[in-house]
Amino acid sequence: MPSTTHPSVLDPRTFIQEIYEEERKNVQNDKSAAQNTIKNIPQKFMEILNNETNCKQVINYEDVNINSLASGKLVRFECMIQDPNLAKEMQMYAIELRNKTSREQKLDFVLYSDQTQKVPDNWVVENDHNFSHVVDTEVMYAISIPGRTSWLKTSNSRVTDDTETSKMSEEFKTQKKTRYPLPSADHSSAVLKFYGNFPSFKANETIEVYGIFDWMYCCTEGMDNVLWPTIQVLYSKPLPALYKPNPVMDKDSLVRTRTKCLQYISESIGKDELVATYLLLLLISRSSSTNEKAGKLSVGITGVPQLSPSGLDQIVKAPLPTFGICSSSYHHLSVNNLLLKLEKLVPAMVSVPLSIPLLNQYPFQPNAESEYGLRSGLLQMAPHTLLVVDESSLNEGTLLEQGVRNISAIQKLCSDQKLGFIYPYQQIEVDLDVKSLVLSFKRPILKTDILVGLSESAVEVMESMHFENFGEKDVCEMREYLREACFTNFSIPESLSTIISEEYAESRKKAHENKEKLPTQSDLFLKLTIARLLSLSKLEPILSKETWDEVMQLEGERMSRV
Repeated sequence: MPSTTHPSVLDPRTFIQEIYEEERKNVQNDKSAAQNTIKNIPQKFMEILNNETNCKQVINYEDVNINSLASGKLVRFECMIQDPNLAKEMQMYAIELRNKTSREQKLDFVLYSDQTQKVPDNWVVENDHNFSHVVDTEVMYAISIPGRTSWLKTSNSRVTDDTETSKMSEEFKTQKKTRYPLPSADHSSAVLKFYGNFPSFKANETIEVYGIFDWMYCCTEGMDNVLWPTIQVLYSKPLPALYKPNPVMDKDSLVRTRTKCLQYISESIGKDELVATYLLLLLISRSSSTNEKAGKLSVGITGVPQLSPSGLDQIVKAPLPTFGICSSSYHHLSVNNLLLKLEKLVPAMVSVPLSIPLLNQYPFQPNAESEYGLRSGLLQMAPHTLLVVDESSLNEGTLLEQGVRNISAIQKLCSDQKLGFIYPYQQIEVDLDVKSLVLSFKRPILKTDILVGLSESAVEVMESMHFENFGEKDVCEMREYLREACFTNFSIPESLSTIISEEYAESRKKAHENKEKLPTQSDLFLKLTIARLLSLSKLEPILSKETWDEVMQLEGERMSRV
């Protein structure tokens, strides 16, 4: 039997008016009723939308053409905050009405209402500028999550917004284009308006919002007369993992999945088990600045196949509008196959084939020096995104000032997981939990925590393009395993800490005696990070001596290839 659409989903504005009328019965004056309504709306809608049946009835904002979307519809948008400070506003939540016949006065609750709604018959507006009836409004700009992988998208056939009957002004089209990190990429965007006790969402944060769609003006400098597609937020919550997990496996099954996951990654990298192990550690790594369970790691793989000379020349002479970002256009076929395999495991991935045109012509950092607000940059990505930088597509050429800045920005992200936001007179660095993978034909330009060479036999296998068959069930299990490994608790026993310290002191002593380069504290910290991640990959919360010995063996083999 088909489910009945909940009244709040069917007509949210009428439902809100009913909340207000109910409040009027419970309090002595209309102003208190209106203020209580503002406070109660998020709670009411949270209770309704936590019901899966009701949630599924809400329109997915990314699946519709906003030019044909009627104002007043309830929509859901899983998005990334591109600009948390688009504007500061004060919104009238009520106007004073007077009855023509009885002279009775009352407050009409107008927050979230249709701006073209007429005054009820036999009533006139007594006062629509009483500034005691205003509510603080936080205005943010939100966009589709950049690089969100295909297995998370609800639809791959979303209608684009470029129609003859477009409601979007040329000014907004420009804003939309410059406020999305990926050049010339199709995406959704909206202004989010939060009323009253709004949440303190930050730039790059991913959230899920439910609200009423409308076309509205915003108090932004130089854009006051522009209509923006707007979601008046009724309920919002963080989306920390970019998707809602549905755990179904027990721990023993997850542990067994590790072997399957390693095999899957190994198949994609030419059956090079050493490289596959470091890729696995990268996929479960987390930024150290976010105080998460797993540690931070960036990985570089050298020796990957390169495009032909004619292919490299084509990139420079006739660059695509997208510069090949998040597409197969600029990658060697075997590298593209690797990317397709990795994309199935992560919630978001941005592949960047480096080229001289891209570096010189497209900004990598967000920039707010323009009078029109914060413009995005290529590196403004959501947390947990896998950033793959392919240097094998880079040909000879001259870097301009923009290109030098871009190389510095991407190096900062790989080394420190920080992204600079350029504001007038200053640059602010923000932490960005992004996993960085650098692919190169020769020794890479970008420095990473780990550099591992691809074996010659692996290159031959990659170019033969032979892959084992992994079904969707296998891939889903791998995703669940990777997520569980990220959040497993971890500790090092005191007895093992002592052994590690003694081994470190002994290695420095031997290096000194043999007149070799002394191991540094950075070398030790890197080994400890690898040990943490290797232990977590086995879902072992306590580091064992066996795992530590395995780390030393892995590092020894890796260094022999560099």
